[in-house]
Amino acid sequence: MAIQAIQVTPIQVPNGSAVDFGAAITNVDLENITDKDFDVIRNTLYNSHVVLLKNQQGVSPRAQYELTKRFDPAASTYGHGKTLDVKRS
Repeated sequence: MAIQAIQVTPIQVPNGSAVDFGAAITNVDLENITDKDFDVIRNTLYNSHVVLLKNQQGVSPRAQYELTKRFDPAASTYGHGKTLDVKRS
């Protein structure tokens, strides 16, 4: 099975919408994220302001934490800290 390159696609909005931001990212595996993958995610977030990471069902708390740490090395959790699941992860 060939590995597909990460794809970034602007989010489609209805005609006449004032929304002009957002992108969807496909073909990224958050369980096995590389530095190159993160560069794409980070650059897309900063340029598009909203990012939808497609097909990420079953992402482990560990992968969520590691992604958060890439954005903020000082982070101690992957959530906002107000949920029971954050404390159990």
